[in-house]
Amino acid sequence: MRIQFIQDAIDILRGKEKIIDVSTINFSKKYISPASTYKNIICTNGFGHSGSGVIIDLLSEFDNTTIFGSHDKDGGSPLANDPKTVRFEIDFIRRYGGCFSLEDICNDSSLDFKNIKISNFINLIEYYFQTDIPIYNDKFLQLSHEFVEKLTYKKIKLADPMAANEAFRYISARRKDYKNLTSPFLYDNRDNRYFYYLKDLSTMQYRTIAKEYLINFLNTIESKNNLVLDAALSDGSADFDKYEDYIGNYKMITVYRDPRDVWMTGLILQQPWIPRNKEDFIFWFKDMHNIDKYLNSNDPRQLVLRFEDLVLDYDNSVLKILNFLNMDKIHHIAPKTQFRPEYSIKNIGLYKNSEYKDIMDYIYEHLKDYCYKGVIND
Repeated sequence: MRIQFIQDAIDILRGKEKIIDVSTINFSKKYISPASTYKNIICTNGFGHSGSGVIIDLLSEFDNTTIFGSHDKDGGSPLANDPKTVRFEIDFIRRYGGCFSLEDICNDSSLDFKNIKISNFINLIEYYFQTDIPIYNDKFLQLSHEFVEKLTYKKIKLADPMAANEAFRYISARRKDYKNLTSPFLYDNRDNRYFYYLKDLSTMQYRTIAKEYLINFLNTIESKNNLVLDAALSDGSADFDKYEDYIGNYKMITVYRDPRDVWMTGLILQQPWIPRNKEDFIFWFKDMHNIDKYLNSNDPRQLVLRFEDLVLDYDNSVLKILNFLNMDKIHHIAPKTQFRPEYSIKNIGLYKNSEYKDIMDYIYEHLKDYCYKGVIND
């Protein structure tokens, strides 16, 4: 029964003529109308173990926030060990194959290129729908299907569309679930595949359609006044106007951290995506993340904070966040229960007693502007 359910759901996205009315399908993850919709969208942004997770922990202490993000066990939040806690990001907007990637259809006239992009998006939606994450339910599937229909004007059924082309394989990503993921729409020999013909859209026309889709999706989430999305827009572009084009009014809190401690954290946690080579690390930290564009921006939609200041200058940092979000401290009903500065301080100054002094000196020499120069009490 579950197999047939998944097949029925996939058929909807493929546009099989025998299934047109989504409302006739008995979905196992039933959409429940939210009790309220958000008043503010708050997005966190970091640069790879830069400490942005403490914002998720901190905002979890408020009674007027709904959180979608990960709580770091190493950060001391008790919610990190709570099996009922949401531990996923709403990342299909920025993820490869998602909404930001799909915008490229506006900049290329190749029908093959556009078909690859829309097929990758459909594949990503199918992947999320087959997870156990409850928000990726029948309503999400329906909205995604309607979004695709608004971007296309024709589709042609193909029996075996370029199944062996390596270009269609999904790139690997952080989540282990992606490890063996390939595109069922393009990368196997099953029938009922389609070649999609996309409309000629300007960038703004595409973003208008995408915004309607995303706002409708976010409005399906049962949310309190403030909907907090961990890294939802973190694509490295620092294009704040683009972000607003996609989801409307939002606030972004960006957190950065001493790069020497980032390097040490990558070593301690054996993170393969943080370069161990010192030259590669410099590029990864500064250029790959486009960090200067974020930190040097005075855009009013973004608040930039140091991880070290959040921990060592807690009161002032919280006040900045409250003012930035226009939130009353009366809603901060459980301070220091999830973000615990006295616990997080152990993650500051990791480099000081490091046996890798030469590497630490090299990082400081090339990234001194990002290194913390305040006093750290041992």
